[in-house]
Amino acid sequence: MLATCVQRGLAGESYLDPAHPCKRGVREVISELSGDPIDLTPWTVAERRVRDLVARAGQGFRGV
Repeated sequence: MLATCVQRGLAGESYLDPAHPCKRGVREVISELSGDPIDLTPWTVAERRVRDLVARAGQGFRGV
């Protein structure tokens, strides 16, 4: 995540902050792909949904 911040010109020193633009982007993508709204961290998504999402990603998101 820190490398992404540097690449995009975002503040690296605050990347651990849940409100950091990079973290917000991660939450948005995970929420969109999983179909589950998430609050402050992507880790609130149910473990089963994360496993399903990873499995779908490995299959190129067929059927999405």
